[in-house]
Amino acid sequence: MKRMVLIAVFLLLGLAGVAVIPMVAYAWKYEHVCDEPYERVEQVLATFDVLAAHPSGAVAQGARESSCDSDDPFASVEQSYRMAPGGRREDVVAHYREIALRHGWKAIAADSPDQEECLVKEVGDDKVNLTVDFGAGVDADYRVGVDTWPC
Repeated sequence: MKRMVLIAVFLLLGLAGVAVIPMVAYAWKYEHVCDEPYERVEQVLATFDVLAAHPSGAVAQGARESSCDSDDPFASVEQSYRMAPGGRREDVVAHYREIALRHGWKAIAADSPDQEECLVKEVGDDKVNLTVDFGAGVDADYRVGVDTWPC
C-alpha cells in the first residue's frame, strides 16, 4: 500500500513539474525579453550620455525612468527636466539636436511635413532614437529619451 502511495505521489509531482515548466519558461522569457533593447540603449549612453547633457539652467526632475514594452519589445530610458526661466522649447530642441549630431547621431528627414525629423544612432545593425517631448501642457517641463522604437 505504501508503495502505491509513493508511486502516486511521484506521478503527481512529475505531472505538476511538467505543468510548471512552461510557466517558468514564459516568466523567464518575459523577464529577459527587454535585455537586448536595453543593452543597445546603454551602449549608446556609454559613449556619450546625451540624457545628462541638458541645456544651461535646466534642472533634472526626479530620477531617470526606464521602460520596456515586452510585447514588441522596445526599450526607452528617459530623464525629465524643467527649463531654465525664460527658456524656449525651440532652443531646447536645437540644443539636443546639435549635441547629438556632434556625437555621431544622424538626422533622418520626416516622411511628411507634419512630422518631425528623427535623430538616430546606429548600434550594430540596429538603431536607437533620441526624442525630446514637451507634452501637451504649456509648462516648462520636458522629457529627453533614448529608445529603440522605430523612427
